[in-house]
Amino acid sequence: MLEPIKNTSCQLGCWAISGAAAVLTFIMCFGLGEIAFMGAVFFAATVCVALGLLLGWVLCTPLTPLGSARAYPLVDASAVDSSLGNVFAEQSAATSGLASTQLPGEIELAARKSEWAYAPAATAADATAPGALAQPRNGQADDLKKIKGVGPKLETILNTLGVFHFDQIMAWGPDDITWMDENLNGFKGRVSRDDWVAQAKALAP
Repeated sequence: MLEPIKNTSCQLGCWAISGAAAVLTFIMCFGLGEIAFMGAVFFAATVCVALGLLLGWVLCTPLTPLGSARAYPLVDASAVDSSLGNVFAEQSAATSGLASTQLPGEIELAARKSEWAYAPAATAADATAPGALAQPRNGQADDLKKIKGVGPKLETILNTLGVFHFDQIMAWGPDDITWMDENLNGFKGRVSRDDWVAQAKALAP
């Protein structure tokens, strides 16, 4: 009950002081200065209101005692750590569940993966031509360089493929010619382009 009365008395005192200051301001502005009457009244009223509000706020606003500050409850750090741990555990479980979900056919694909094998491409060293021979008959090979388009290097490739004689070439059919055209590295297509079969027939003894 005493607090409101005390606050009201403080406010009245502040406004009394501001009123006195306003009267003094009016006298100084109008009586001693060169300001017009209405200007002095306006200036004095401004001083009164501003000073009254300022004094009322500074002198009449009750201060909060230091010991009455609002106390906030303390948070148990261990409880927070436990809650965060549970959240992370749930997320990890959900993630691992998604990662362990296998797509259709994944098991079969994994089982077949070990069966996959890549065969190396055939080379002139391990390929054999149609009707190939392990070595020339009687130890004497024909001079395949007599065929148009066959030089020393190509003759060596033909010998590597097991071709040593004209009669071997003249016996080639369409499939054999296709095979040879595809396997003469660096000279592909030469058999059919230069018509080796016809030339071999003309050169065969």
